[in-house]
Amino acid sequence: MRKRFPFLLVVHGGAGRWLEKSLPKARLSLEFALEAGFKTLKEKNSALAAVLEAVRIMEDDPIFNCGKGSSLTIDGKIQMDAAIMTSDGRFGAVGAIESVRHPIDVAYKVMTETNHLLIVGEGAKRLARFWGFPPYNPFTKKAKEALLRIRKKPKLWYLTKIKNYLSLGTVGAIALDTSGRFAAANSTGGYTGKLPGRIGDTPIYGAGTWACPDGAAVSSGVGEEIIRSFLCKKVCELMKRYPAEKAVRKAIKGLRDCGVIAIDRRGNIGCHYTTRAFPWAYIKEGEKKIF
Repeated sequence: MRKRFPFLLVVHGGAGRWLEKSLPKARLSLEFALEAGFKTLKEKNSALAAVLEAVRIMEDDPIFNCGKGSSLTIDGKIQMDAAIMTSDGRFGAVGAIESVRHPIDVAYKVMTETNHLLIVGEGAKRLARFWGFPPYNPFTKKAKEALLRIRKKPKLWYLTKIKNYLSLGTVGAIALDTSGRFAAANSTGGYTGKLPGRIGDTPIYGAGTWACPDGAAVSSGVGEEIIRSFLCKKVCELMKRYPAEKAVRKAIKGLRDCGVIAIDRRGNIGCHYTTRAFPWAYIKEGEKKIF
């Protein structure tokens, strides 16, 4: 008899310096995205459809640093990154894309409609228009206020190693369906005050997003740290030998200001982070937990 895998969906709301007063709202928003994604997972038995649904919902919630809640570059623009991957090796991503509501949807189209892995900047926006995604302005007052605070600093964050005032963040989802298929999706607005054109770990193949037959992982935090370590691919390589929790702890050891969630072939869940907070949640066969 063919093995039946558990329905499993894990989501995160971003590793960073969350204010305590913001965490309850973030967890409520995570729960909403989690439940919607899990409903899709059960109805369609598709890990891919589930992570798309969960991330799309978080992109519409300004509590998170993605989509509508995205941070501003130092010159006041919004440039977003997103990526999606399935365990059969398909991958699509966009970097520094502007003026779209759901970067994850454009990343999905890159995966399904092109033979490319990553499209960035103006090219990504032009493709979005070609595919029928209308112009959208995700600007928020909160993002503007955060940029004004950064501009008051004596040194901009990218010119110093002191990042105590940085607000990091990405949202992500990983899923396993009953057919044993994994999917991973990540979306982010990047750092407040980043240089225009900066690309983080989210859309980099193997760094911030990874899915393979052994599992799936997505990360959040200081993208440059995650890119150097190829964190999510490393987690999935380790899950060939270790359960998900042990794999994420081994992979993230020595990295600062990062967080990662993962699931392995046996349906184990792993999460570890080195930031002040990393709201995350999961549903496994109907059992729900929010952290």
